[in-house]
Amino acid sequence: MKRLRPIFAVLALCCASAVGAAEAQPSGSTCPAEPNWSDNEVMELTTARRGGRRVLLAEGWVDQQFPARLQTMLDRHTDIEEIWLRSPGGDAMAGNEAGLMLRTMYSGITTRIPAGWTCAGACNFVFLGGSVRHVDPDGVFMVRMFTFSGDEALREGVTQGGGSAARASGEVEGSARQQATADVDFMIRTGISTDLLDIMYQSGNLEEGASRCLTREELRDFNVAEIRD
Repeated sequence: MKRLRPIFAVLALCCASAVGAAEAQPSGSTCPAEPNWSDNEVMELTTARRGGRRVLLAEGWVDQQFPARLQTMLDRHTDIEEIWLRSPGGDAMAGNEAGLMLRTMYSGITTRIPAGWTCAGACNFVFLGGSVRHVDPDGVFMVRMFTFSGDEALREGVTQGGGSAARASGEVEGSARQQATADVDFMIRTGISTDLLDIMYQSGNLEEGASRCLTREELRDFNVAEIRD
């Protein structure tokens, strides 16, 4: 039962953060002023040769159809050795699905955040799905609290007043709890420290501008990536 206590704490922290922004912002951020990620509304997948190896460049928002398209590309190009990620985030559940797919179906694939590129939000879970994971010097692993379309419903409900605000709040909290449960399951199944979720859920979302970028030491300590400086 001792192992379950921090997991329940993560779930509680997540739901509280989803309904209202966390008051305390994490210190030690190393985020660049202008992150280098792609604004492609749909994750663009392109094969390329880098250093004699076939790599898959994944650039843009993690959309709901991304896991299916990723699987199609990997099945079509069986010589792909690495996936290079440049993304501002996107659909949280799709990120989890893609990451678990990489870990369970494509165990030989390495994920990489190249120098100067940023992998944020839902992209984190895609990256963590790699059996081998590299963040190059000046590569950025940016964590932040996920957001939901339900947040807009919450604001509308508050404007309308009455019971609609409570219903909207309940919907957001339910979505937050579902996502947090999926995140905990992902960490356990992939062998990543669940302590990383504490950092993720204490960070702000993209609109709040309070994202947190892990240091090289944190990347190593949380088993996020193999660090070669």
